[in-house]
Amino acid sequence: MSPEDERARAKALALRMLARREYCASEMKHKLLAKGFSEAVAEEVVAGLVRSGLLSDRRFAEAYLRGRLRRGDALWLAAAKARQKGVDEQALAEAVASLEEEFDPEQAARALVEKIDPEGLRFADAKLRRRMAARLARRGFARAVIEKVLKEDA
Repeated sequence: MSPEDERARAKALALRMLARREYCASEMKHKLLAKGFSEAVAEEVVAGLVRSGLLSDRRFAEAYLRGRLRRGDALWLAAAKARQKGVDEQALAEAVASLEEEFDPEQAARALVEKIDPEGLRFADAKLRRRMAARLARRGFARAVIEKVLKEDA
């Protein structure tokens, strides 16, 4: 296969992938490499998509963070997971800054508590209360937020 054909196939695949959801540049490159395209072709296609604005780490970071926040993660944990995916640090910092204004950790923790235990059984005894606190901590909520939310409902 000629280099032009390989580039065309890689670009077509990348466009199909982008039609489904946003990707960051490093994730797209990794996917193209996994599909058997050469490093040079993958880098060239990704660079072209970034130049044309079809591939944006900033857009991906914001969409990814919003999705993680909807699932109940705290903002810093969602940002850490985005960082693991290879999102550009500057794009991630901009996305975090824009979402910090909207994100209320106490409200998010309350919503997660309600979702996990709508009947309020979490306060039946100290053991259930500790479990709920541990669950919130695993989602990245600060101790002060956890204590405040659990104290309100006690």
